[in-house]
Amino acid sequence: MMFFKVPRTISIVLIILILIITSLALYSISSETQTTLKGEIQNRLNSVANVMASQIDGDTFVQVQAGEEETARFIGIRDQLWQAKQADPNLRDIYTLRQNHDVIEFVVDGNFGFGSDSRQIGAYYGAPSGHLLSAFIPGAYSGKPDEAWGTELSGYAPIKNSAGTIVGVVGVDMNRTLVQAELNRINLIILLIGLIAMIAVTFGSLLIESRRAAYDDKIVESEKKYKDLAELLPQTIVELDLEGQIISTNRIAHETFGFTDEEFLKGINIRQLLVPEDRERVERANRAILAGKRCGGVEYTAQRKDGSTFPVIIFLDVLIRDKNTAGLRGVLIDITDRKRIEAELERRVRERTIQLADTVKKLENEVQERTRAEEQIILANRKLALMNDVTFQDIQNKVTVLRGYVGLIKTTTDEHDRLPFVVKVEDVLATIHHLIKNTKEYQQMRVDQSRWIHVEKEIRYEAARISQMQNIALDIDLHGLRCFCDPLIHRVFYILLDNAILHGKRVTRISFYCQKKDSSVLLICEDNGVGIPVQQKPTIFDRVVAGEGKFELFFVREFLGIFGMTITENGEPEKGARFEITIPPGAYRFGENDTVHNNG
Repeated sequence: MMFFKVPRTISIVLIILILIITSLALYSISSETQTTLKGEIQNRLNSVANVMASQIDGDTFVQVQAGEEETARFIGIRDQLWQAKQADPNLRDIYTLRQNHDVIEFVVDGNFGFGSDSRQIGAYYGAPSGHLLSAFIPGAYSGKPDEAWGTELSGYAPIKNSAGTIVGVVGVDMNRTLVQAELNRINLIILLIGLIAMIAVTFGSLLIESRRAAYDDKIVESEKKYKDLAELLPQTIVELDLEGQIISTNRIAHETFGFTDEEFLKGINIRQLLVPEDRERVERANRAILAGKRCGGVEYTAQRKDGSTFPVIIFLDVLIRDKNTAGLRGVLIDITDRKRIEAELERRVRERTIQLADTVKKLENEVQERTRAEEQIILANRKLALMNDVTFQDIQNKVTVLRGYVGLIKTTTDEHDRLPFVVKVEDVLATIHHLIKNTKEYQQMRVDQSRWIHVEKEIRYEAARISQMQNIALDIDLHGLRCFCDPLIHRVFYILLDNAILHGKRVTRISFYCQKKDSSVLLICEDNGVGIPVQQKPTIFDRVVAGEGKFELFFVREFLGIFGMTITENGEPEKGARFEITIPPGAYRFGENDTVHNNG
């Protein structure tokens, strides 16, 4: 704490001025308190009057006439007023008035029947004040009395009938003596507070005067303790003037930067403790802190007298002396060890990050391998389920037929009659052999061997295996189409070609081409044969048609379904069959520079 050396005479004059100002303030507070208290009591009286006026039925009030003190409507209003007075013992009177020509008369006195000073209906009120008369005028009553402080305070509120017309007034009176007693009590309290304040000010001034020298000694002692503490700290402490010149340092500053006391006393700017690259930055930071900005710790590269460098963090704050900004005070912390530790931690983090990345990569590969294996298992299960279902039931059906023919052969004695049955048995055995061969092909499908298949090459290869294709023209326009699936798809193309030759009857041309459809591709196979009758179209892909197993087209549909493809037939009867295979996005691509036209 800092004190100014003020002469004792001036201190006494200041004490007298404080006493005079305090007395004037007490007088002003007393006057303001009287006005405020009167206003608060007036508002309270107006509030009571308004509450009672809102509770009185104006239509009933109008019917009260002289001599009706014993009627129910008079007693009802009187009891309401009496209860309000009983609720506030400070009220002297509460009553209702009405205007009879130019005369104001009483109607219902709340004291009637309860005191000797009550007024009857029609009793003369006396000369009314403007305060009272304004209550009978709609919108004129302000609640503020226009008379001086008299023997009592009064509040009024208009009574209205159901039409909203003012038919009377509720009046509430309070004795001035009650208000004056409250005011005297408040003034006494104010006086006591003022006396205490003046005594405290006088005593405080004398105490400050007597202890001023002691405080000065404490300040000197405090500054010495600060300097001693600064000398003990292991970090550099500096005080700067407004230009950044070092005006005070501790012992460690000499050891850290290599400058002597004489060199610091001659004048060293904080800029000289930093490398040239950081000097402009520290000047900007100094200006910002002097302007009131909080910068926190800022990292710089410090430079010793011999030119060697090391990293530091500088914390600066404003230096205040005699309530004025005298410069800056700061701490320079050598963070060489921290930097070395941070570098080591960064190295370890990098190494650990690389290890974690390798581990994550291995885990991702394992997950991918596991997922791929699970997908292969699912695909194999679907293929095997298809094989088991089709093969078992079809062979079972053929074996049943075979047993029937064997039975007929046993019962037939004529060799000539037996021959047709033997031929039938051979046909059935050939069919069973064909099914077993297909089963072997299905077994080849257990392992996922999906790859990009060149569709045109597979079609031409399968066409070369069919001898009947020598008399049939084969048109292929696929723009280098490739699809991603199992190599067994060649069996699909073989079945489509064989089916066209077998059932088309008059086929002379088979065409394969493709069209874009939205994001998919249609692979189309059509011929110019007799086509497929309308009634047979819904069942051509079924495994059993009219009690007979149909393996080929059923196989085509199921095989394509495994790889997300679909097949439909929409040719016209007598004009040829037309099979459309829909290849979904991601399962097709075209050779380099190959394009395909959109459908439509």
